Amino acid sequence: MMFRFIFTSLLFVLFGAQGAFAQLLPRGLGAVYLNDREYSSNTPYYDAAGGSSTLSERFDMDFKGDFLGTGQAGTDLKRLYDNIKAYDNTRGFSGGSLADQLELGSQRADVKTSLSARVIGFGYGYSDKWTFLLGLPVMSASLDADINVFGTNNALAIKNRLGDAAFDELKSGLDEASRVNKTTILDKIQNDYRYKDIHHWEYTGLGDVLVGGRTGWDFANKSGQGYSLLLTTYLSLPTGPKYDPDALAQMPLSRGYYAIDVTTDHKWQWQYFNLGSELGGALALPEKTERRVPEGQEVLVSADRKVNVTWAPGPETWVSAYGGVGTSAYQSRYKIGWNEDFPDQFSGPIAGDYEAMGRDMSSREIYHEISFTLSTVDYYKSQKFFMPFILTATAHESVAGRRTLSKKFFELTFMTFFTTPSRQDAPAAGSSYAMNESKRK
Repeated sequence: MMFRFIFTSLLFVLFGAQGAFAQLLPRGLGAVYLNDREYSSNTPYYDAAGGSSTLSERFDMDFKGDFLGTGQAGTDLKRLYDNIKAYDNTRGFSGGSLADQLELGSQRADVKTSLSARVIGFGYGYSDKWTFLLGLPVMSASLDADINVFGTNNALAIKNRLGDAAFDELKSGLDEASRVNKTTILDKIQNDYRYKDIHHWEYTGLGDVLVGGRTGWDFANKSGQGYSLLLTTYLSLPTGPKYDPDALAQMPLSRGYYAIDVTTDHKWQWQYFNLGSELGGALALPEKTERRVPEGQEVLVSADRKVNVTWAPGPETWVSAYGGVGTSAYQSRYKIGWNEDFPDQFSGPIAGDYEAMGRDMSSREIYHEISFTLSTVDYYKSQKFFMPFILTATAHESVAGRRTLSKKFFELTFMTFFTTPSRQDAPAAGSSYAMNESKRK
């Protein structure tokens, strides 16, 4: 009845094809990658139809008439509505259906979120064609929520109209409905449905660790013109916080399952200009997980419906296109992209609306972003700068979506290089750089 946090709303993957490592490293060369991503708070929410609202508005309800009959306000109020409707049909009242005249007030929510991610990554050139990658994200997130109830409540007036003719269950239900307020709603959430306190949730700790590799093919000439292809694949480990079926207020900072991600990056380079595209996807195997299984459209699901179910995560896909301009030292890039998470599949030992559970786990984001990069690699090679590094600033904003928050963040990334003992008879650290970067002298 009252409040829930749609737990697909912030699910994201930290590393894309251009994310954790912008380089294919030569044999024996290592890289350290540092990232800081800060999300804007109170951003719009895209509903199932793609409409835009706020996250707080997602939990607003007007406890009136046939809305109660949908079950979204809870099974108790649905049962009350159905009982009045049944009584209407057998007795009949002048002035229309009493069930449709029932008003219990309106609920308004206030939800505030905070989210940031800091990542340390490592790369190692196992050979000139293969680079090993490791990403260790640290997540910091909090969610504060509150509700308020106000407006007209005519439950006792309807009870008086029914008089002694109403059966005991109906009269008892109207008595309880007449007491709907903030206190009774919170009491029902925590004591009847046995959810945790919704007012505050926070997490600081490890996110999903990423282990993978990258290879590539370069068909560019000495001036840097031509075509290059990078292939990146990694295993996402569910080392982040687990989904808690007893927490209505929580933010999904982990996929919660093992997944294989594969991304291809195609790039065409002409002197100072480049165009490219990224295409990728992720697949996971089914596994067991604990969920509260709804029977219909109810927001609150009773604690006795918490069971172990089989969860088959739906595939994820992402595609983007970008264009850039610059030299090997300075570059700017504009990118547009589409991320799609397809519905999951659930099955379990009790009857329930497993299809709706899977559908609620799907999402879509259409976004654009702009980035600026500074590289000292060439300056280091010519001994004009004391260390090689690549620094990138990125601004990202969603422009459309479905079942997700509008993601708006600023990201700063820093990468530097080091040699290892296996780099024998090689140039100084940082002398090689990405196949998808300009190679002009």
